[in-house]
Amino acid sequence: MAFIPLRSRVRRILLGVCVLIALGAQDSTARNFAYHQDASSVSSGWVVVDSRSAQQCEAATMASARCLPAADFFGPHRRLASIAEIAWLLGTAGLDGNESVLVVGDDVTDRDFVAGMLFIMGQRQVRILADHVSRLVLSN
Repeated sequence: MAFIPLRSRVRRILLGVCVLIALGAQDSTARNFAYHQDASSVSSGWVVVDSRSAQQCEAATMASARCLPAADFFGPHRRLASIAEIAWLLGTAGLDGNESVLVVGDDVTDRDFVAGMLFIMGQRQVRILADHVSRLVLSN
């Protein structure tokens, strides 16, 4: 088996996530998974998940955001972690699936990957902030 660079593997996984979402697309999917242009369009009470690296997130992020870097979803040898490991990861982030989540980040691939993983793992509602979170943090 040939070595596939990390960026390419992430893109393949993201493509797979998008295909799964598209195959299961129904009215409920449209209500439960969507992009937003600004954070004010999402009602209060949503849990904010920052998909940037732990170092970037811990340095500065949105108020009460939880750091959940895309890299945390990978296990040894940069392979996607098992479902059980991902469920454990989400639990350690305080997510049990009943929350409505707004995913923010700077790298669109990482941000969309984290949002897709949350959706596939059964998160009730997932919204993705289309703007870069670094701009929002700097403006506040």
